Amino acid sequence: MSVSGMKKQLHKASQLVSERLMGAEGTKMDEDFLKMEKSVMAIHSLLSELISRTTEFIQPNPGGALHSVGESLLHVSEARDVLDQNVKQKFIDPMTEMQHTEVKDIRYQLRKLNGRRLDFDYKRRRRGKVPLTDTHQAWDKYLCSKETTERSMFTLLQKDSAQLSRVSALVSSLLDFHRNAHHILLGLHGNLQDRLTAASNRPERKFRSKKIRMRSEHNGSFTFHHQPSITAADAELLLDQPCCRALYPFHPSNLSELTFDPDDIITLTARVDREWFQGAMDGRTGIFPVSYVEILVPLPII
Repeated sequence: MSVSGMKKQLHKASQLVSERLMGAEGTKMDEDFLKMEKSVMAIHSLLSELISRTTEFIQPNPGGALHSVGESLLHVSEARDVLDQNVKQKFIDPMTEMQHTEVKDIRYQLRKLNGRRLDFDYKRRRRGKVPLTDTHQAWDKYLCSKETTERSMFTLLQKDSAQLSRVSALVSSLLDFHRNAHHILLGLHGNLQDRLTAASNRPERKFRSKKIRMRSEHNGSFTFHHQPSITAADAELLLDQPCCRALYPFHPSNLSELTFDPDDIITLTARVDREWFQGAMDGRTGIFPVSYVEILVPLPII
């Protein structure tokens, strides 16, 4: 960073400390600016929340539309919570219980049965070298284990209706969730379409910034006031003449008064009194109320 840049940062820091600790007053923004800033910050907060939930959303009218999207996604999230709870209660928990009890026990019995089969087959293969009573005992254990395992598997398989009902409950929960989500998003889509239609039919607004002009007083203090900006198109029309821009339509019945519409640029020719100006536009001249216009280039002080 250059020396001048460092000085600038130090000056900024000094001003910030003065304002926060010593009560120094900083330049105040006008009310319209502060309202827009507040709206932008609200949109920023909504976006931060929405991006974590979805990567695509429609933005025909940022403030209200984003709020509607956020509310709808919250309802979808609540429906998803209900889905998770139903699936856990009606499908996952029963299936997990069956896996950890009956199926686990059958797997143990199968391993035990296979071990006894191996023991019996070994002793049968070693006939003559292994006592016959040991072979018969191994056979009896094998048959007992086989019967126990078969009974357990039969019992489990006979519960197919219970298993099917749990699968059916899973599918029903999924259907309920998608129906609810479809209903919520369908309502959101209709809401956004209405907003889009309203936004499309709304008259176009023109941005007019208010620049701050600083004037030095003899005592060294500064005063601030707002001055309407002049666009390039206005400048071509004005040519540095005293002029104003119409804020409201003025269509009088008196021939001495000047007719105009909002945003018309009027050349100022004189000030009649506190309430009336005299001006010209499009080859026409007349008087009009001061309160109907905003001054762009003031009349010279005589």
